[in-house]
Amino acid sequence: MRIRAVVAVLIVLGMGALLAGCDKGTPPTISTPPTAQTACVGGKVTFSVTAAGTAPLSYQWRKDGTAISGATTATYTIGSVAAGDAGSYTVVVTNAAGSITSAAAVLTVNVPPTLTVQPAAQSACAGKSVLFSVTAAGTPPLAYQWEKDGTPISGATTAIYTIPAVTTADEGTYTVVVTNSCGTVTSHAAALSVSTAPAITVHPAPQTVVAGSSATFSVTAAGTPPLAYQWKRDGADIAGATEPSYTIPAVASADAGSYTVVVTNPCGSVTSDPALLTVTPAATAPVPPPAATGPFLIVNGHPLDRAAFDSMRESILDYYAQLYAQFGIDIEIFRAGARGRLFDLDLDLTALTAVITRGLVEAEAERLGVVITGEETEAEFQKQYQAMLDTYGMTEQDLIGYFALYGGTLEEFKEEGRASVAEQLLYAAVQQAVVGPIELSEDELRAYFEEHKADYSTEEQIEASHILVKTEEEAQAILAELAGGADFAELARTRSTDTGSAAQGGALGWFGRGVMAPEFEEAAFALEVGETSGIVQTDFGFHIIRVTNRRAASEPEFGEVADRVRADAESAIARERFDAWLKAAREEATVVISDPILEAMYLKDLDLDRGIAAFERIRDEGVVEEKYLSFIIGSLYEEKMASLQSEIELLTTQLPEGPEREAEIARVEEEIEEARQAALAAYQEALKVLPDDKDIQERITLLEGKEALPR
Repeated sequence: MRIRAVVAVLIVLGMGALLAGCDKGTPPTISTPPTAQTACVGGKVTFSVTAAGTAPLSYQWRKDGTAISGATTATYTIGSVAAGDAGSYTVVVTNAAGSITSAAAVLTVNVPPTLTVQPAAQSACAGKSVLFSVTAAGTPPLAYQWEKDGTPISGATTAIYTIPAVTTADEGTYTVVVTNSCGTVTSHAAALSVSTAPAITVHPAPQTVVAGSSATFSVTAAGTPPLAYQWKRDGADIAGATEPSYTIPAVASADAGSYTVVVTNPCGSVTSDPALLTVTPAATAPVPPPAATGPFLIVNGHPLDRAAFDSMRESILDYYAQLYAQFGIDIEIFRAGARGRLFDLDLDLTALTAVITRGLVEAEAERLGVVITGEETEAEFQKQYQAMLDTYGMTEQDLIGYFALYGGTLEEFKEEGRASVAEQLLYAAVQQAVVGPIELSEDELRAYFEEHKADYSTEEQIEASHILVKTEEEAQAILAELAGGADFAELARTRSTDTGSAAQGGALGWFGRGVMAPEFEEAAFALEVGETSGIVQTDFGFHIIRVTNRRAASEPEFGEVADRVRADAESAIARERFDAWLKAAREEATVVISDPILEAMYLKDLDLDRGIAAFERIRDEGVVEEKYLSFIIGSLYEEKMASLQSEIELLTTQLPEGPEREAEIARVEEEIEEARQAALAAYQEALKVLPDDKDIQERITLLEGKEALPR
């Protein structure tokens, strides 16, 4: 009897627990998971999920396993996609009965084309070959079309355009238009001039002179400049005798002999008739150098050694080197010549600013008593480290293999990673303290929503796949196979030349209008879900498109996205406040930089006119060896021209038409002309030091034409 009683109690308790569980309702299920998408930088993307289960359902979107602040509805929109938004997105749907995580939807971010190396102006000799080239970055495939004087050149559709044997008819201005699915960019103009070889029109004359007196030989030559001269005595080069005339100030008997001059330009050389010198002597010249010491950098009285700067600079350079290497570009091409010096100075300034900013943030952390513990650092590092492995589908053993192949060790990687995480946490803690609490009323949130309404709207979108091939015949064959029942995804994987989407079975994800090439977009948006297009030709080749899903445009009410609006508004205010604090801290900081060039760059970053004045002071004092100094000054005056031009554009929008606006515009135009003249003078000085530098010659040509092109 006792055993039966116990069993009865257990049954009752079990039924009670079961009934209690039933009260929680049905756990969530996902009927339509978020789908992979492709978008251009600056475009708009919306992920959505359809879930069932006992209400209320709550949502939390994640990127690469990390929760996205404010992303707590059934849709998540990125209003303006950035490269950093690429990744794997999931959503966790929860109710009282449990939770479920969706399958991952990969966001692929395509980058519009940019030109990292412009085609260079060239001078060639008649009959010689000329090669124009451009280096472009952006999501492939990239299409190229070269133009001469604004007219497309037939067949010139690669990154390199070669003229095998130039004639004078080839002289002109060459540009290239680079296009991909996200847009088009046109290069700077590169002028081609065709040169002639030198010819001597007046030969040097023979001379007889008295010992101790001077003797001068001269030659007159025609041909495309620059012409180079080399005088010879009895067939041997005379050191330093490289002008159209050669003078012996005090002739000695050892100077007697036969004198000739070789005149050269890039197209060839010619030797003069010999001129005989009968009788006597010669002369020589001297050389000097300077030095300097002291702490590299002092911020608010705290000295910083150069090691931190050098390490930061190396990290930034490595980052850009790896970034460009992804597109097959060697970063060293940006570091050559006069423009290369500007590139290096910008690199120096970025590193210097980062070191100074770090110093200011660390000082504020010390003042506020902010301390990041080793435990906090380790926990965050492990979280980011695991997320990285998950994102790339790697194991730690895979990572060890990677380092064995490309250099470095896992321990070095982790050590650097922990240091980076500690810095992230310190910055975040200081930012939180500096920003302070953010309290926003509903009216303020509604105002923010109205101002940024487009960020929360969803335009009409389609989800599509495509197969891209080079010829119409290939496309026709694929259409025939599809008509015979072939699998679209399999054909895309094995035959499509768009390698990015081919790996996904041709899937392009979701996209709206204005993202794809116009012909592609028109055809795709005309299709019904499940329908396959005919052959669609674009600049990239021949496409076959299949639409797999469609979303109508939607414009949510404030209440539907209120949480997201609050998170976005608070984030924007936090950014504004921290940036304002950092700007004020930099302006108020006492910064002493021992390197005069770096100091001038830092001043230029704070105020362009102060930077110009600092560089001109360096030039006038003549204590720093910097062969590109005049070129740097010229580039700063061009920067000033661009800034003043922006001021004119502002005046035309802010002031009503009338005498006041005209007077203000005239004043600014006068300042632009003064800056142009100063830039031109600086470049002409630079050309004296670097006569063969094409960058300097190009800037002078443009400024003399009263036009400064973007750099």
